[in-house]
Amino acid sequence: QNGHPESAFRQTALATLILRQFPDAVTSLKFEINEVWLACGYGDGMIRVYDTNSDILEGEFNKVQTTIWNYDPMETKFPVTNMVWMLSRVAKFDAYRTKTLVTSTGDGHVRGWDLNSKERKPLFDIDQSKHGGTYGLDIHNGTKMLATGGSDFVLRIYDLNEEPYKVCASLKHSHENEPAHFNRIFSVKFDPNEPNIVYSGGWDKIVSMFDLRANRPICHISGPYISGDTLDYKNGLLLAGSY
Repeated sequence: QNGHPESAFRQTALATLILRQFPDAVTSLKFEINEVWLACGYGDGMIRVYDTNSDILEGEFNKVQTTIWNYDPMETKFPVTNMVWMLSRVAKFDAYRTKTLVTSTGDGHVRGWDLNSKERKPLFDIDQSKHGGTYGLDIHNGTKMLATGGSDFVLRIYDLNEEPYKVCASLKHSHENEPAHFNRIFSVKFDPNEPNIVYSGGWDKIVSMFDLRANRPICHISGPYISGDTLDYKNGLLLAGSY
């Protein structure tokens, strides 16, 4: 950071803490809006949150307490595939406060975690396992709409304003003029300025632009072969990282 030796040392120390302290591979990383907390998802489904100012492990989530009595060598552990921070606006300070981390895993579950909770239990658990794995994940923090995409090629939209959380839109491939996905979706992204617009990309080399009001894709870009969370949007520019 700005070439400062002390900053470079701290970044190296934090990277060592994250990568070497635990045996499972890091499968997802996400900074919160103030860039203080860094969430790390692992191959065994664990989520760990670090304070990057102090290099301290702030909390562990989705932790399985394995002992000699409940150890099962045949148990399948599903990796964390994506993470996104849910923000709440603090009107008094005209700022955003990070409170909830939302994660997806390879078994199709989408869970919300309260960082202030000592119980470390999920605030909610959306079970999409009947549709396969969930890989793409995003939240429009202005409307609290959640978008997911995964192995069944369908983009699902949930309204997080009212429980129980149900699918309010299901966008999938049609045989009309504008194609949607016909392979796995790995990345989804809301337009921050227009909550009705969602971008998605995956293995089919198509980045689709969905309009929730029309309940269908309205245009697409061909080319990006997306196999991770590589879509981003800022100031009218869409970024797509291609394999």
